Amino acid sequence: MLSTRPFRSSLAVGSIIGLLLVLAALTLTQGCADKKKGPPPPHPIDGLEVFGDQTQVLISFDVAKLEASRLVRRGVAEMMDRDPLLAERIRGIASECHFELGKNIEQLIVGMGEQSSDLLLVVSGQFEENAIAACVQTRLGESGGQLSTKPVGGRTAYRAIGNVSDKASATVWFALGSPKTLIVAGSLAWLEIGLGKGPRLVSEPHMKARLEAAPTEASVWAVGLVPKKIGEQLSLALGGDIAPPTAMSSRMDFNAGIQFELRAEMASGDDAKSLKSIADLQIPMLSAVAHKKGLGQLVAKLRFAADNRELVMSFSATEAELSDLIAAVDKTTTPPQNPPSPRGPPGAGSKSAVANTSGGPEVQGENDGQRNPHSNGETPLRQ
Repeated sequence: MLSTRPFRSSLAVGSIIGLLLVLAALTLTQGCADKKKGPPPPHPIDGLEVFGDQTQVLISFDVAKLEASRLVRRGVAEMMDRDPLLAERIRGIASECHFELGKNIEQLIVGMGEQSSDLLLVVSGQFEENAIAACVQTRLGESGGQLSTKPVGGRTAYRAIGNVSDKASATVWFALGSPKTLIVAGSLAWLEIGLGKGPRLVSEPHMKARLEAAPTEASVWAVGLVPKKIGEQLSLALGGDIAPPTAMSSRMDFNAGIQFELRAEMASGDDAKSLKSIADLQIPMLSAVAHKKGLGQLVAKLRFAADNRELVMSFSATEAELSDLIAAVDKTTTPPQNPPSPRGPPGAGSKSAVANTSGGPEVQGENDGQRNPHSNGETPLRQ
């Protein structure tokens, strides 16, 4: 139940995170530019210290472990088979930017706050700032996008706009916290937090203990606090007799199948037991309803337990069981039409990328659609 908070705007958040992950992938390139002597770089910011105390939820992905899972590789391969155009685009990015998941990219951690734009993605790997700017700018130029820069905390922050002619086009910010850490944010304010502005999450008393107990050895893990409003809604949905949960943690592994566990921290052990009893009573009914969609086996595998003050929900299935489940779903549902991935017309966005003889990104004054200078302190990068 507690994991629903981060995904209450699943479409909006999913699209933003998807764009952030693509930008992260674009950064992995073998290219390297000669560094000029100058002032010493700012103090490196790595790992969990990137996140400020406004972060309420953390979700971590161990890329090497996910890449090593046959089940995950199979799922990715099937996704590629269903959308050849998407597969072509991804392979093109991989070829141009020379990235290898599990090698160049090691870990992804997503942090979320109260608002939908409160998003911070931290990518651990090996990065070269000039190569990142050049690679991202090339991809943006193909869609009419623009990359501009702004100094933040002694570092260069980059603002990527998907399409400058579309007011609704997604905008993300990114910068290097260190040569091993790329920080991508949904807003400038959260990028500034990621670069060291304000108190840190690792010192926030409510999250500190939960971070120390986080299942960091899992392929995917998450910890977070439950916002007061969400907790109150959950309590009302349960009749108001059970105090709302206060925090959550979860883990997911893909070792010869899938193993999932969610722990909800309740106000008392009695509340945990009461919620378990309610969940046990709901399983048969949910299983009957889900059976019509081929998901009866999935619901039947859910298990609930009370562990002191925690309600524990778990699910486990082998690869063979998952294959049977997928086959059952395919028989009872009509696969949706999968529209081709959007591809801009040849030469789209060519006006936003002006060639220069140096071969590298060129910094010019910020401008709008009429090429008039802006006064917001940003300068666009053009090739």
